[in-house]
Amino acid sequence: RERARAVLGDLWQRQLLLISYEKSLIAEASRVLPALNCGWVLKNYDQKSLQEAKELRPEILICNVKKIDGPLWLGPWQWFVYDVVDVHQAKHWQAQGVQWLESWDVKYLMDNWRLHEL
Repeated sequence: RERARAVLGDLWQRQLLLISYEKSLIAEASRVLPALNCGWVLKNYDQKSLQEAKELRPEILICNVKKIDGPLWLGPWQWFVYDVVDVHQAKHWQAQGVQWLESWDVKYLMDNWRLHEL
């Protein structure tokens, strides 16, 4: 714990986001470095994963938009979705409360953002 803190001072911990599919890695990192922000990448969007998210309490939940088949889960986390491919899709997720999104075509989204309404 002390070695991890020495490598990642408190200031750096607050400026980093550790993301992983591995729930155990997120849990251990949160225990050892409580100031470190962690994001858990969901393999599945199901009740088991929801229960695990409630126990893990990451700062950010991350999911491929193709896996989400219902409303976003409420919790202490922010949402990050990825594989957003068009402006309508991006605006849909924004309206659902997603704070972060990833796209392989950011230039297209930025160039067309104001041209599209929900």
